[in-house]
Amino acid sequence: MKKDDHEKFYETFRMTPKCFDWLLNLVQLFLEKRSFRKPVCPGERLAITLKFLASGDSYLTLEKYFLVSEPTISLVVSETSAVLWSCLKPIVFKKSSIDTWLECASEFESMWDFPHCLGAIDGKHVTVHSPPLSGSRFFNYKKFFSFILLGVCDAKMKFLMVDVGSSGSRGDGNVFHRSKFAKKLKKHQLDLPPPCKLYGSSENVPFFFVGDAAFERGSHILTPFKGKFLSPEKRLFNYRLSRSRRQIENAFGALYKRYGIFQKPLQTSLAHAKSIVLSACALHNLHLMDEESSTPCRTRRYRCNKHGKYHDDLKADGTIVYGRFKGEDPAKEEEILHRLEEDVTTSNPEDTTLVGTKVTEFFVDFFIDNEIPWQWKSAGIPTCEVSHL
Repeated sequence: MKKDDHEKFYETFRMTPKCFDWLLNLVQLFLEKRSFRKPVCPGERLAITLKFLASGDSYLTLEKYFLVSEPTISLVVSETSAVLWSCLKPIVFKKSSIDTWLECASEFESMWDFPHCLGAIDGKHVTVHSPPLSGSRFFNYKKFFSFILLGVCDAKMKFLMVDVGSSGSRGDGNVFHRSKFAKKLKKHQLDLPPPCKLYGSSENVPFFFVGDAAFERGSHILTPFKGKFLSPEKRLFNYRLSRSRRQIENAFGALYKRYGIFQKPLQTSLAHAKSIVLSACALHNLHLMDEESSTPCRTRRYRCNKHGKYHDDLKADGTIVYGRFKGEDPAKEEEILHRLEEDVTTSNPEDTTLVGTKVTEFFVDFFIDNEIPWQWKSAGIPTCEVSHL
């Protein structure tokens, strides 16, 4: 299958043979075992784990597929998942630095028209069987047992941070405040860029993350306005914010679609379940970094526009050129990045007057003064309401 049927190989392990070989070379040293009996080789250990992640099949089903005992498969999956996470984490998760955050901000401004946005935050329930002696601790409002996968992603659905294990009975905001990411954010340990002037404004504006209404609004967290009967300008702000915030929902959607383990309750201990989920998140980032790790041909749609090389394209000779993202424009991102670097270098953080909820109020006015031609129509706001602003 690895040599003759690449599509079948991809459907089975959710990666190309080339990517599989690269990954095996990375983790092989950590998967080798010494035993009096013939141990399961590193390649088979990796294949068992990837098959489990991709299909979500039970260990009993995998036992028949690989002809390896169920207890051994359970041990292999837990050990290999931990190795995948420890080996891939420093490669696919960038360290926090001003340069890294400015790259994220340039992508959000270029692709989703939200300046100074560093990432989108949200939580996702991972279904599990009730852990022993846990009572209703992991029983959530959706009426099933789960723990929370909290994630922060960039404009291209790549995870910047993941945190797992908080009980499903907690809300996203509560989980976020208890996370290491939130604690570092409060203590100013994330090395965020200092506030600088926003393009089209004279105000020094801080950099921030966007989330839904479950999170607490602040200087570095922007959330939508609550309520049904909002003014047109607040509805516009909610729309512009949602365009950026939905990237974390798209990231979770891609993760859940790629790996079948998320579509069934995890039948493992809580500690092993955390390791499995973290390894899946690391593999998700790996696939986004590897442009050749594309889905099988028969499931792709073809689309061409002025940035044809970033979209699925069909050449005259029948060759398929796989694309990346609809709004991706590397030249524009590079231009914005250079501007942000200059603005951050010349800015004086002490001149910043926008703190707390004032940042949200600033963007309410900013989106009206620096409007995009299609924003009112896309937000569903009638022309008669716009004319009164």
